[in-house]
Amino acid sequence: TVGYTRICYLGTDAPDTSSRLKYDWYSTNPDVAEISSYGTITAISAGTTTIKAIYKDYPAIYGEITIVVSDYGEMSTVYLKYGMDIRTGGTVSGTEVTSGKGNIINVSVSPAVTIHAGYTRLICLGNDSPTSSIQDFTWTSYQEFDTDEGVASVSKYGTITGRYAGSLTIKGVYKYNPNYVVYIRITVI
Repeated sequence: TVGYTRICYLGTDAPDTSSRLKYDWYSTNPDVAEISSYGTITAISAGTTTIKAIYKDYPAIYGEITIVVSDYGEMSTVYLKYGMDIRTGGTVSGTEVTSGKGNIINVSVSPAVTIHAGYTRLICLGNDSPTSSIQDFTWTSYQEFDTDEGVASVSKYGTITGRYAGSLTIKGVYKYNPNYVVYIRITVI
């Protein structure tokens, strides 16, 4: 999104992953996005560009990625689907699923989420999310619907902990485009 930055990371197939400074970084359209010598992309204006990383020791080795920059003022709010306890390639260790107290909640539109007091659940976003990384969201309790924020808490890693019986809404906002939002209604039993 215009005005935001992201850092490019090298894949495991890169010849040297010890430093991004061992690569030359280029944007094919610097009017859309610029890139620093360290691999930090800065979105300048709406449009599309290709970011290239060329290995300095052997320039025939390079990687590229296409970046679409949006002006979030032109977007309407996108309310994301969510579920609990399953992450592709992740683990459910420590959740209600492994404790035998809760059930897996598949990703859908506004599924009913319950959690036992003293237990945790993990947030899982659907394919409509701009990222699969839960840490790319800012998580807070949402007071518009609730008066008791102490019912549950949410960490920056998307772990929800039930404290005592009641209801609470958790809000997640995508850090790189505030038009992507998720609201999760939690009932602690």
